[in-house]
Amino acid sequence: RSDVSMTPTFAATALHIDNKRWTGVPFVMMAGKALNERVGYVRVVFKPNGMCVGLAKESHEVPPTAHCAPKQMVFYVGHGPLGASGILVTKTLGRPAAPKQWFHMEKPPGGHLLGLPLEDYHIVSPTVERNAYARLIEHVFQGERRLFVGTASLLQSWHVWDGALKAP
Repeated sequence: RSDVSMTPTFAATALHIDNKRWTGVPFVMMAGKALNERVGYVRVVFKPNGMCVGLAKESHEVPPTAHCAPKQMVFYVGHGPLGASGILVTKTLGRPAAPKQWFHMEKPPGGHLLGLPLEDYHIVSPTVERNAYARLIEHVFQGERRLFVGTASLLQSWHVWDGALKAP
């Protein structure tokens, strides 16, 4: 098709919620197409601690067990270095319980995700990967409306993005 653009495109924005609970918490949204890497995830990054204890003396590297090592959870859709869906939790947050029909990946493949080696994460992954389209069609036939965006929510999201695009 001649109308399909293969130009690498990337956009990012930080949204802030104007209430007491979420003051100072940015919600960063990023999207792109035709980039060097194909990944999909939701990442929750916890605030760092005030001081750093446990640095390696010579290299000043932060080992995964250090008091100030990054603390994050990643809900990973697939592709990239892991090659499968999964939930990744940095070892500084402890080992998560695996949901039913999921397993702990004891020896993750080599590589990095979001600046950390995969070995620095506890990883749980489904025992059987199900195709997203097969799940979508199954939910349509079951009448699972709660899994789909309603008209009001869709219009509200366009309102948010329209304001962001018109901002100076």
